[in-house]
Amino acid sequence: MVTPTATCYSSFSAAIRAATGGRVVLPASAKPSSVTPKDIDAWNAAPATVFVLSIDYKDANFGPPSLTWTQSSDCGKFQAASMPSGWNDVISSLVTGTNCANSLYQNVNFGGMRLDISKNTARSGIGSFNDLTSSQKWCMAKPC
Repeated sequence: MVTPTATCYSSFSAAIRAATGGRVVLPASAKPSSVTPKDIDAWNAAPATVFVLSIDYKDANFGPPSLTWTQSSDCGKFQAASMPSGWNDVISSLVTGTNCANSLYQNVNFGGMRLDISKNTARSGIGSFNDLTSSQKWCMAKPC
């Protein structure tokens, strides 16, 4: 399994531009809450060298900041055994792409409770899993 790249950007629009290899240019005022699974699917449909697996949000209702997970190929078997700095136990909402399911884990190295998220899903809240994610996997069908 491969770990997706995590990089910080100055704005949401800058993150999406980088995540899509420059194919998607959003206005500087674009808000993370405006992104839907359909948008991610459209971004990934164009000829690409970078694919969006999912977007995690710190707050419920897609509140910033956001963490965009990317990979050099469409969804397959990807994993992050631990969250990037500042992202452990903070995820409260997320959006997955059409081709990629997502499993969130309570502990590092995929331990503890698991929450499985279907492809093509926008979750404005993750219920009892709020602020518990310490590792993640992405795959073609849940559970990952």
